[in-house]
Amino acid sequence: MIRMLPLVALLAAGCQGDNDGKISDDTGSEDERPVFDPDEPGVYLFLTLGGIEMMGQPMELAMGGFAPAAREDFEKDDADDTPVDTCEVVPQTTPVGECVTDQDCATEQLCVSDYDDEGSPEPGSEHCETPRDQMDVGPMTLDGANSGALTLSYNMGQGGAYTVSGTDGTVNAGTLAYDVTYAFYGDGDSAQGLDAFSGELYMPSQIALTSPAMGDVGMGMEGITASSTSDLPLTWAGSSDGVLKVDLAGASFTGETGAIHCVLEDDGEFTIPAAMVAEAHLGELAMLNMLTLERVTQGSAQAGGLSISAVDTTQTLLIFVMAK
Repeated sequence: MIRMLPLVALLAAGCQGDNDGKISDDTGSEDERPVFDPDEPGVYLFLTLGGIEMMGQPMELAMGGFAPAAREDFEKDDADDTPVDTCEVVPQTTPVGECVTDQDCATEQLCVSDYDDEGSPEPGSEHCETPRDQMDVGPMTLDGANSGALTLSYNMGQGGAYTVSGTDGTVNAGTLAYDVTYAFYGDGDSAQGLDAFSGELYMPSQIALTSPAMGDVGMGMEGITASSTSDLPLTWAGSSDGVLKVDLAGASFTGETGAIHCVLEDDGEFTIPAAMVAEAHLGELAMLNMLTLERVTQGSAQAGGLSISAVDTTQTLLIFVMAK
């Protein structure tokens, strides 16, 4: 994964889920998947368009980038094997790192950790990563936004990520259009091994929770109410042909925590059974309980010299939950 500055990295993580810049789960069969060639790694391209809303405040993201392809870009994320239209309890486990020293990694990789907001390494986050810098291959044009064509270019201030000029990767709410297929393209830089590139990605209709109704959940915040002894019917607008991922997590003053994960047909309605709501262990304070709805769609890219890409759109709703 390529490191970015904190705000961009945070928003990208919120919009991309667990993708981490790796090849997506729906890339195809193992025989169709690209394979890393250490002698000719090629170029890696990523592009994310996202909408995220929390506490009724919308944010939008338009960010991309280029880098020499690395071994970790070709690793497939763990598949989400939750059956569609079901929910499962998320087990509470202690994270275990994938490496201890550099010798546990490939020759070109280092064993590194992720860090928390205070700059301390997070236990169990150790992973193998290739040291590399992002590339400046000239501007990328993105067609399809409400505001007209967007130009994303190399931003030294954001670690080399491609952003709209003067931004940190976020754009004003309302910039992005929904139910639109975006096209992106650029001339590339053959001297750096990338020819002219192009691609497209579809942003489905904008997601919105229509029930339960939003209301005051204390401390000036809006959210929904839920009971651990009752089913939780959900309806939403902006359905698509794919799936919607829904998470419900809670925490109490006593330290008890829980979470459930659902994979739903994105058809606009689903009821979380009471037994599953109870497993979320919703606590006394709404701001410690969260309902998350996430919709991800995958796009495509092509270019001479391009060996791997991660192109997607993501919509995320973060909603506080008051237990009753």
